[in-house]
Amino acid sequence: MICNLQLPNSNTSTCSKESGAALVVFAIIVLAISIATFIFSNNNTIDKKILSSMKTQNVLAQAKRTLEQLSLSFIPATTLGRNEIGRLPFPDNINDGVYDGFADCLNYSSSLTNPDLYLGKFPWLGTQNCSPAININSDFVDANGDRLWYAVSPYMVDNINNAGFNPAYLIDSPSLPDWLSIYGSDGTLISDRVAFIVFSAGQPLSGQNRLNTNVGNFLDAFNVPGLGVVNNFDDDMVYVKAPATETFNDSLIYMTIDELMPKLEKRVLSELRNLLVIYQGSGATPFYPLPASLGGTDCDISLQNGGGGFIATTDAASTPCNQPLLSVPSYLTAWIPYVIYEPRRDCNQFNQAGCNNAPAGLVVNAESDKDFTLISTGFNAPVNPANRAEYLQEPMNQLNDQNFVTPVLTYSIFQDQLIYR
Repeated sequence: MICNLQLPNSNTSTCSKESGAALVVFAIIVLAISIATFIFSNNNTIDKKILSSMKTQNVLAQAKRTLEQLSLSFIPATTLGRNEIGRLPFPDNINDGVYDGFADCLNYSSSLTNPDLYLGKFPWLGTQNCSPAININSDFVDANGDRLWYAVSPYMVDNINNAGFNPAYLIDSPSLPDWLSIYGSDGTLISDRVAFIVFSAGQPLSGQNRLNTNVGNFLDAFNVPGLGVVNNFDDDMVYVKAPATETFNDSLIYMTIDELMPKLEKRVLSELRNLLVIYQGSGATPFYPLPASLGGTDCDISLQNGGGGFIATTDAASTPCNQPLLSVPSYLTAWIPYVIYEPRRDCNQFNQAGCNNAPAGLVVNAESDKDFTLISTGFNAPVNPANRAEYLQEPMNQLNDQNFVTPVLTYSIFQDQLIYR
């Protein structure tokens, strides 16, 4: 309030008319500051929650990418008789008495029927006493500073019972547990063909003691309609993805075999392509090898004038090609019946006019002068192995005319994929 001071020899003082208005303005300013402080504080809390969730989701995505790359780059211990690519490490479980960051491997020839083996901490250091060794060295932690959890399908680990891991292995095997399954909070089946899952356990819930290593003190349970209570911490390989509540706050990310397998096929195509380039680039074989006919293994001399088939792994037909066979690593041989190979008709041992990047080769995507194509057939079991159309879905690629097109990639296990030179 703005007032005049009391004058000497006077019993009165005066106040200006503006004093009441000034008081109202002051009160409004104080109220505005209070409201702004409340809003800022509240928004700051919300922002922290958002940032925390974003950090956790980002870490989960990094862990998924790491596991995917491990699978795609896995080289089996062929010296020990192992020939399957695409493998993933076991989790770091408590069966050995400690979470030490290393995958707790199972002996290669042991049974895979123990479900306790497939859920544990993310093996951030890799493998220690396993062969082949895997180095990860990615200490992923969520927004709480806690390490992640990891579940893997028994189909994905390195074991003798997984022999023949290729497109034909995508069907369920009665001798092994199933793929992992994930349900939504409404009871909808998200997928029952999950290769692996990575979890963030979130903040401890009521009743959870994080000093206790039991998985139930980290991962939660959710009452799923039609299923009942689904525990993310038990060993039935069934999991739930649900919004956070007072009794559930697991976050998870996963990858299905249907998403992973086409990427593994791409790796196979790339390796075979490199082998063919090396074959033709050597002085002893300045041409491309003739293929076997579809459904066969023997080099087919009748394909010298064009036509595709499988990469020949034998040459014992009544009319042999008498050419060196392509040297294919043992871990790729199981994929040969799922890849159609076709070289240009003028670069083989009988006609080498088209070798060394000569024009008028195969046509791919309307571009000519290509040397060969490799097409993965996906998971297709032809009734008539000699029928090209039963392997491939793209109509142009079904024709035997040395004219091809690259299919649009949809990450389906039944899809064609094409690579060429």
